[in-house]
Amino acid sequence: MPFTLRIPFRMDPSHTLAGGICAGGRIRLAPGNRWHVLEAVGLGDEEAAHSMLDKLGVALLLAAVDLGFGVSMDLDLQPLHLVDAEVAPNSPVSDAQVVGVEGRPAIYPDGSRLGLLEAIPPSIQMDVSPERFCASLEEALDLPLVSALPDQYRLAAEVFAASFFEDSAYAAFLSRVAVLEVLKVQADHPDPVRQLVASWQAQVRDLAGTGQLDEDLANSIHGSMEWLKIQSIRRSIRDLVVATLGPQASDAAVALYDLRSDVVHNGRRADEIPKRLGELTELVRGVLRTLMARYPAG
Repeated sequence: MPFTLRIPFRMDPSHTLAGGICAGGRIRLAPGNRWHVLEAVGLGDEEAAHSMLDKLGVALLLAAVDLGFGVSMDLDLQPLHLVDAEVAPNSPVSDAQVVGVEGRPAIYPDGSRLGLLEAIPPSIQMDVSPERFCASLEEALDLPLVSALPDQYRLAAEVFAASFFEDSAYAAFLSRVAVLEVLKVQADHPDPVRQLVASWQAQVRDLAGTGQLDEDLANSIHGSMEWLKIQSIRRSIRDLVVATLGPQASDAAVALYDLRSDVVHNGRRADEIPKRLGELTELVRGVLRTLMARYPAG
């Protein structure tokens, strides 16, 4: 018996999406006022439907990164309930064979009438064409990482996609810089530097041992010094951008990170942030797309 997989998702408030057919008719895109829906039909059995659930969820995230819009979805599969009692004629599930809750994915036999309860309306303003959406989704489904997206990449993609739901330009800016922080790799400093820091840490311990430093303060200083043994976050983000987008993008990446640091560490509103949000968005999107296209090479 073939099965249908239904994944509802919301788009960020600045984009809309029309209906379409993807993957040669195997995946249907159905827009809605409250939820958009991806339906994979004709899946051979429940195991195939479960396998497609995570793949299609990851593909949707990658399409969001590729096209630069935000999506929100819950991939926690819900149990459906058979309608085995008389239902009031005016009920939203009066004609249903199985009933579930809107906003969560469901698996059920092809052709079953599905009734859904509850929904959360998004606000919608702009357009993403179904042709571009399907092309991006199909390309993502063909990538090696769609079957096993590394946790680091998945977290970065989720943070990027969710950042489009932020009403504040500052919140969106901080979220998108956080994507670079998730993706960065902090290398160790050379041995001479690490040895020097270790000698400073030993001096701190000596001061604590002789009562010249409070133990809690000594532990705090010792821990802070530990970070001196590895490359700074700022330098690591610069290296990440150079490796993915080239050296020409490094100055902009560092400047954008410095804006974030000014807000976070000094609590100051920077007028540049709303103006440079689009620039940051494209930079982060470019880094993500490059890393995912290179996978598993890295």
